[in-house]
Amino acid sequence: MFDKLSELMESKGYASFYSNPNNTESFAFGRVLAMTDGFLAIYMISPDGYYDGILAKRVADIFRIEVGGQYSKGMSILIDDSKLPTMNAPVDTDNIPAYLLHMSKKERQVIAIELINSGIDDIVGIVEEINDRCISVFQIDSYGHADGMGFCRPQDITQIAYMSQSEQRVLKLWEKNNTLKNE
Repeated sequence: MFDKLSELMESKGYASFYSNPNNTESFAFGRVLAMTDGFLAIYMISPDGYYDGILAKRVADIFRIEVGGQYSKGMSILIDDSKLPTMNAPVDTDNIPAYLLHMSKKERQVIAIELINSGIDDIVGIVEEINDRCISVFQIDSYGHADGMGFCRPQDITQIAYMSQSEQRVLKLWEKNNTLKNE
């Protein structure tokens, strides 16, 4: 599987990535931006053909890849590469999750963190602090309101979604809610 992921990264080809053994019909669609032995970064595309953030996923969790099927053919009609944001491979390809955590902190962007293969977004918000032992996240709920602080160990992270459509929506609500408070 690692070799196929490497080939996809080199070719910049789009693919469907399956990683949920409890729902084998569920997949992420996009192209591999970067990869290490432990994690890969996927440039996500929504079902409508639009940019859908970056997904950092453990390589070991990918159990199926599909290319060239009917879904891919339909997506090739919907995707207009000239309208997608340009995204180069993460600068720190040695540690893809750390790179996305630092980007969240630096750019004040929303991330969703899955811990220990829970299958859910355990922590959603903007990273405040990062070190080798603990990640601190200012949590924002799905309505764009402050929801306390979340803390986790870096080694427990199994997935990070960075500014997918879901996180973009949360950020937009957060910004609107805080603008309304200040008026």
